[in-house]
Amino acid sequence: MTGEIRWLTKYLDKAESTENLLELRSGGTYVIVSPWPKRMYVGCTTRPIIHRWREHVAAANSNSRGKAPQLYRWMRTFGVDRFVVVPIRHMTEQDDFVFERYLICDLCPSLNTLGTSRRRSMKTRKRSGRRERNKRGHKTTGTSVVTFKTAGGVRTSILNWLEEKKDTSGERLEVEFLPGRHWADDWKKLEAKYGAFEILIGGRNMTFKKSKKMCQSGGIAIFLKIQRMNTTTERNKVFLSKLLSQPGRVSSLKRFTTAKLVGLYRTVGLFGKKVTRNKLRIALDKVIRQKTGVSVRRCDSKISV
Repeated sequence: MTGEIRWLTKYLDKAESTENLLELRSGGTYVIVSPWPKRMYVGCTTRPIIHRWREHVAAANSNSRGKAPQLYRWMRTFGVDRFVVVPIRHMTEQDDFVFERYLICDLCPSLNTLGTSRRRSMKTRKRSGRRERNKRGHKTTGTSVVTFKTAGGVRTSILNWLEEKKDTSGERLEVEFLPGRHWADDWKKLEAKYGAFEILIGGRNMTFKKSKKMCQSGGIAIFLKIQRMNTTTERNKVFLSKLLSQPGRVSSLKRFTTAKLVGLYRTVGLFGKKVTRNKLRIALDKVIRQKTGVSVRRCDSKISV
């Protein structure tokens, strides 16, 4: 799919349309655009895209806020007939929604309201401008997304595929990576969850977290043994569960750093019973108070390390 609309190129670069998708007869990821206001909206549906487009048109004509209020407001202002829906890609249902989130986060379509809450977290920073992103090699136009072929077809979300195959113990799985530069999944999440298992690609045996560039270049890859790594929160919860069954482990808490103890304290909130939470918080608060002289139970979540 090509065209002369230059401001739409960054979306068309990532498009991979089939006949059914072009005729809007299947679900998938799509973008609604207009050459007059030059505004874009990215969406995803499991039903035929033509059905979802009719719902957008009906919502715009009925003065309804709906799930895309900014899109409908612009459609009423310029006219529904000046907007068009363009299909982008269709893989599996899970991959389509991952690809939608990727496009929204990476390309920032102006008419999407997902993740644009007015209240900004204190830990988040304002997104860098286009020039700063291009200096870091984050140029989006002209770059494609990494895809891979499996026995079930072409996929975009390697994270979803690994989640599906993590229980295949000892089975060697072969996939073919197609050249691309951007990942639909967050690579840091991939490293944290599946970075330690081994992969054979380009005649070299390495851990998955070190194979990023080789996967982007394309080629046959053999996953030797897919193994999911436990996150810090999961490890903390396992430790706290053992602490309940083996109270003698409380003495080992004195060797932990304050940051580690605060992390354990915050993990306590994942337990369901109030009695269990109180018991663990009292034990952790006692150790933290001995190390810092500050009671975490009084400060609770306000404490920072």
